[in-house]
Amino acid sequence: MADPYQRYAATRFDNIASDHTRLYFRHLFNIDESTRMTSTVFYNEFNRDWYKLADVTPAATWTRMGLNSSNIEDPGFLAVLKGTAVGQFRNKHNDRTYKVRGVQSKLEKDLGKNLIEGGLRYTHDVYDGNVWTYGQYSVDASGNITRNADTAPSPADSRKAKAWEFYVQDTIDFGALDVTPGVRYTTVDFLSTGGVGSDIQVISPGLGFDYDFEGGEKIFGGYFRGQALPGPNARATGVGEETSDSFELGFRKAIDSGVFFEITGFHTKFDNMVAQDSVGLDTVSRNFGEATSLGVEFLGGLDLGTFGGFTSATPLTLSATYTDSEFDTATSGSDFWGGAVPGNAFPYVPQWQLNARLGLVFGETSLYMNYQWVDDVFTSADNSTLIGSYGLLDVSLARQFTASLEIFGKVTNVTDEEYASTRLPAGWRAGAPRLFSVGVNYLF
Repeated sequence: MADPYQRYAATRFDNIASDHTRLYFRHLFNIDESTRMTSTVFYNEFNRDWYKLADVTPAATWTRMGLNSSNIEDPGFLAVLKGTAVGQFRNKHNDRTYKVRGVQSKLEKDLGKNLIEGGLRYTHDVYDGNVWTYGQYSVDASGNITRNADTAPSPADSRKAKAWEFYVQDTIDFGALDVTPGVRYTTVDFLSTGGVGSDIQVISPGLGFDYDFEGGEKIFGGYFRGQALPGPNARATGVGEETSDSFELGFRKAIDSGVFFEITGFHTKFDNMVAQDSVGLDTVSRNFGEATSLGVEFLGGLDLGTFGGFTSATPLTLSATYTDSEFDTATSGSDFWGGAVPGNAFPYVPQWQLNARLGLVFGETSLYMNYQWVDDVFTSADNSTLIGSYGLLDVSLARQFTASLEIFGKVTNVTDEEYASTRLPAGWRAGAPRLFSVGVNYLF
C-alpha cells in the first residue's frame, strides 16, 4: 500500500527559511462620554526563501518539464522524481519579501437612537521578488543524485499597491428593531513588474438588521456587497474586480436552561470572478465568469450536565452547513478554473460539513473532543476529479493552575486518518497525520 507521507527522492533538498516581524501601536481616545476614536499604526514584514522543486528533465526525451497539471502525472517525469530513472531536475530559490504598513482610524459617536461609526485605512503593500538562482541536479541509473553548478542569478522584481478605504455606517435603534446601513469606498493604485501603473475603485454598500422578540428569539439578516481585487500584474493586463451580492436571513433562540440554536440561510451571486496566478498550477490571472452559492447553516448546543444532573459541566455543540454552489457561465482555460459548464459545482466547496464538540469541565480542568466531517469535493471546475469525504477527531486537555497560568495539550487526528486534502498547487497532497502538541498560556 502506498505511503501518502513518503517524500520523493528529488524533493530531499526542499527547504524553507523564513522570518516574520509584526509591530503595531494602538491609541484609544475617549473624546467625551459618547465619542471615541481608535487609531492603529501597523507594520508587517515576512521574508522567506523557499528552495523547492521547479522542473524535471527525463533522459528519455531531454525535454524540460515544468510543474503543471499534465506533467505531474507523466510516468517519465515521476520516474526521475522518484530517483528510478536517469534525468535532471532543478530547484528554485523562491526568495521573496512581503511588507505591509499603514494606519487605520475609527470614530464612534453614540447619539442615543443612532450609533454612527466612520473610519479610514491606508495600506502600502510591497512584494519584492529578490534575486534568485536555480540549483541543478543530475540523477543516474542507480538513483544517485549529484549537484551541479547553480544557474546565474536572475533579476529581482517588485510589485506595489497603495490603498485607501473609507467607510461609514449607522446603527439605528427602532426599539426591538436595529437597522444598520453602511457603505465602503476602496481605491487602489498599483505598480506592477516593469513599472506599469494602474488603479481601481470599488463602492460596496450593505444593510443589516436584527429584531428581538419578547420571548428571547431574534431574527437577523441583511444584504452585503463583497469584493475581491486583482494583483498589480493582473490589473495591468486589464483584469477587473470581482464583486458579490450576498443576502442572509437567520433565526436565533436561547432558552434559560442553556439550550440555544441558530439557523441561517444565505444566497450569494458572484460576478466577474477573479483567478489569481498564484493559486494552482497553470493558473492565469483573468476574469472568468459568474456563479451562485446558496445554502443553510445550523448551530445548536446545550449543557448535558444540566439535564443529566452531572456535577461537571458537559457542553455539547452541533453545527451543520449545506452549500449548493454552481457556475452560471462556462469557463475557459487549462487551469483548475477552466472547463466548467453552467451547473457545474465549485471546486473545493463541500456540499455538507458537520461538526460536533463535547466537553467535560471539572473545576479548573477541561477536556474537549471535536469531530469534523467534510463531504467530498471536486478539484476542478470541469468536475472531472474528486477528493473523497473524511472525518477527523481531535482531543484537547487544559488545566488552569492560576489566574495567569494555563497548560494545555492537544491530539489532532486521533485515529491517524489518511486522507487527501487537495490537488493544489502541484498534485495530490495528504492531510496532516496524527499530531501531538503541548503549550503554555501565561498572562503578564
